[in-house]
Formats: sequence, structure tokens, C-alpha cells
Amino acid sequence: MAARLKELFNKYGKVAIAVHLTVSTLSYGSCYVAIKNNVDVKELLQRVGLVSSESTEQEESKDGTVFKKISGSKVLEEGGAFAVAFLCNKALIPVRVPLTVVLTPPIARMWARRRTLTVEALKPPNDDIGTHNL
Repeated sequence: MAARLKELFNKYGKVAIAVHLTVSTLSYGSCYVAIKNNVDVKELLQRVGLVSSESTEQEESKDGTVFKKISGSKVLEEGGAFAVAFLCNKALIPVRVPLTVVLTPPIARMWARRRTLTVEALKPPNDDIGTHNL
């Protein structure tokens, strides 16, 4: 998936970055609004299979310090809205990347038709034959 996204960025450049940032911003904003409207995000993400229901564990480090290992679901229960929205946005990467891959080519074509942006991937190959004046 990462290789496909990198290839897309190399081919479409600024358009791919703009599409990816737009999709990410909409995803983050949607997560934040859902959390602020008291949607049970933990249950929703567990239902989709993006978050497991593991619990916190106590561990002891080499120097004897005891600390708690906090799972993602514990943060979902106790974190602030921004932090929880950030984690939900990260959990949605398997949805956001394919969406970016699917949306980028048609958006690049649309921008090229409107001449809003010159997209290198959509330019015809540079053919020097017949372009010289004799």
C-alpha cells in the first residue's frame, strides 16, 4: 500500500499531495465531530476490526520502575477529543490511502481540463519529430 502511494506521489506530484491532505483533513474532522457528538468510537472501531479490545498491563523495567502499558482502547476511553480523533484518524489509514489512490487520477484529469494546474503525468510525451523549422 505504501509503495502504491509513493508511486502516486511521484506520478501526480502536487495533485496527489493535495488529495491526500484533503482526505486526511476530512477524515480527522469527521472523527472529531463524531467524538464531540458522543459516538462510541471504541465500539465502532472494534466492530470494523481496526482496534482490539486489549487491556492495560503493568510491567517492570530493568531499573525496577513500574509502569503501565496503555492500549489504544484505553486512550479512546480517557483521551481528549483531539487525541482520540487523531488516533481514530490513524486507525483509518487503511481506508484513506486507497481512497487517495482512487480519487487522485480523476481529480488530476479534471484540473488539467480546466487548466487549473499542469500535471506532468497527463502531458503527452515530448516528441521532437516534425517540430523543427526547415
